[in-house]
Amino acid sequence: AALARAKAVVDRHSPIVPQAALADFIAGGHFARHIRRTRDAYGERRLALIEALDARLKGRLRQGPSDAGLDVCVHFTDALDEEAVARHARDLGIDVRTLGYYTNPAAGPDCAVAPGLLLGFSAFTPEAIRAGVAGLEQAIGRAARQCASR
Repeated sequence: AALARAKAVVDRHSPIVPQAALADFIAGGHFARHIRRTRDAYGERRLALIEALDARLKGRLRQGPSDAGLDVCVHFTDALDEEAVARHARDLGIDVRTLGYYTNPAAGPDCAVAPGLLLGFSAFTPEAIRAGVAGLEQAIGRAARQCASR
């Protein structure tokens, strides 16, 4: 009842024509075909990322589970500054997000997460993914050298 009241306040009703078009799209099997195509494409891209990470960075990164979603979470095996790695990656044209970006500093040590990166793969071809991992290897090497020189 509360949800129905909230919906009534927000939009009063669902638009009939788009709802009918969506129903026809689903009933015609088009949505299922779309899901199969995207699942195959994303599966290929995910595999390209995992294989490239294993080939180039196996000893430097530990991969989290990656059997769902459109990102792979990786942690550094060495003590590296994730911000430095991300900065060097950006200098090479690779946009990565640090895991620290997703943490709340006020959450305390019980919610702390080991330094690492979240690597998205959904928008890239397997070739672009492999090139990105090669660049990430360079960025990690630069950050490691910078860390060692301190």
